[in-house]
Amino acid sequence: MNVLIYSENRLFGECLERGLSREKDVTRVVFASDIPRLAELNSECPGSAILVDLSSIDGPVVVEALMACAPDACFVALGVDEADGEALLDCARLGFAGVAPTGTALSELSGIIRSACRGEVKLAPRAAAGLFQKLHTSLGPRTVEDWPEVETLTRREREVCGLVCDGLSNKEIANELNRSIGTVKNHVHAILEKLEVPRRGAIPGRVMRAEPSGAPWRNSGACSRGEHRFELRYPSQKR
Repeated sequence: MNVLIYSENRLFGECLERGLSREKDVTRVVFASDIPRLAELNSECPGSAILVDLSSIDGPVVVEALMACAPDACFVALGVDEADGEALLDCARLGFAGVAPTGTALSELSGIIRSACRGEVKLAPRAAAGLFQKLHTSLGPRTVEDWPEVETLTRREREVCGLVCDGLSNKEIANELNRSIGTVKNHVHAILEKLEVPRRGAIPGRVMRAEPSGAPWRNSGACSRGEHRFELRYPSQKR
């Protein structure tokens, strides 16, 4: 691997450079403490990975400038608190391909770099939990408004859609709704077109099952097979 290091802390950068130079799979490692120098080093020999010491820089503008110098490189963030979900989420937003949290040993760093270059992210369970928690609080639960095309379904199509998600066949849906199989097939075809999915098996993945409060799915009782049936509803729709 050809590794470039960016840190405005010269002592840290030089120590990391010497440490990584001893790793067997690192063919070249160089250090830069300013953006012009990094751009120069990358133009001489493009880095397969660029490590950025976030603890030494001021704000995302610097990160964006670094990434503009080497758009094809794999960027790995250094010095991130693995318990800080917000910081991990910021790294993802900025375009980092990997993260080496504070406390990462030198022996672990090369593995993190290799994983990032392969398109993989190595996270400790604690870090992954923090990231998921932050995603949950930032994004919140998805509702029917997240799928505008769902709003185009008629009441009957929403009912058929719910039964399809319960795994009922066209014949079983026809029996449940007291409609002909041909009518059910027409409804399913319309649902496929409106939800923009290629086959009925993809319908459940296109919609969301959630608790009754403020979510698009409502438990509407038991169907003839003795199982729970879900009907696609809108939060404002009254039973």
